[in-house]
Amino acid sequence: LLAPREGKLLAANTDVGAVASLLAPIVKEAPPGIVLLGNGGAARAILVALRLLGRTDIRIQARNMAVAMKLAVEFGLDEPPSPFDRPVD
Repeated sequence: LLAPREGKLLAANTDVGAVASLLAPIVKEAPPGIVLLGNGGAARAILVALRLLGRTDIRIQARNMAVAMKLAVEFGLDEPPSPFDRPVD
């Protein structure tokens, strides 16, 4: 989001808030063990939203294992990522 304000541009990211509001009712009732499929641009917003919602039981499944591992380490995930073609538990 870019909006003019007092002669300057105000920049904000609305992805995390939007994802959190959509996931909140689902995640609250979900059993342990969330699997995030993919590690593209939206993955980071989803990980931040899940953390804001209090979920830490997340595993990434992705095609690019190097990027998935980097995200897993950055977000302190307990489980290492898995290949995208592995069956989801």
